[in-house]
Amino acid sequence: MLEEIYDELGLETVPDDLELFGSTDAGNVSYKCPTFHPCLKVVDEDVLIHTKEFANAMTTDRANKALETGAKIISYQIIKTFSDQDILDETMKEYR
Repeated sequence: MLEEIYDELGLETVPDDLELFGSTDAGNVSYKCPTFHPCLKVVDEDVLIHTKEFANAMTTDRANKALETGAKIISYQIIKTFSDQDILDETMKEYR
């Protein structure tokens, strides 16, 4: 479903074999309910996280657009999941 949402929004999906680093900050939430974490590019490859350059990049229009897009992805996922009982059932089945 996430690929479908990315397509609807005109976004490229992250290749399955791409090794990502970082954390989701979902904490223990995933012990209580299904979670997902969409990936979005907010800086160029030469900007490292936890640097002053990264912090500065988070104040740009590009970062604001990524935040808006991320919110759309999450919203679409929620709407699609809870508006289709079969999807909700399958999600919960996979979760357990």
